[in-house]
Amino acid sequence: MDIRTKQYPSNWELSAARAAEVARMLVRAGFDPAKLSIEAFAQYRPKVPNDSQAGRATNRRTEIVYQRGSIRKHMVNILRR
Repeated sequence: MDIRTKQYPSNWELSAARAAEVARMLVRAGFDPAKLSIEAFAQYRPKVPNDSQAGRATNRRTEIVYQRGSIRKHMVNILRR
């Protein structure tokens, strides 16, 4: 289900806003903003099919990827709605 509002004209804007809010929370918690980046995938990287309310709720998430150098160490889902 695509979103289309004045604030979020598409799922990409909504996805980016969620990621940006998590980045702001990390900065407030003391993380160096120069070492953070965000990505927004909208409906293009669902965890489960988006064909039900439960599936859409599962897909409303933010993933945090911790990298040291070029080796991925941890991936954690922090938001589940």
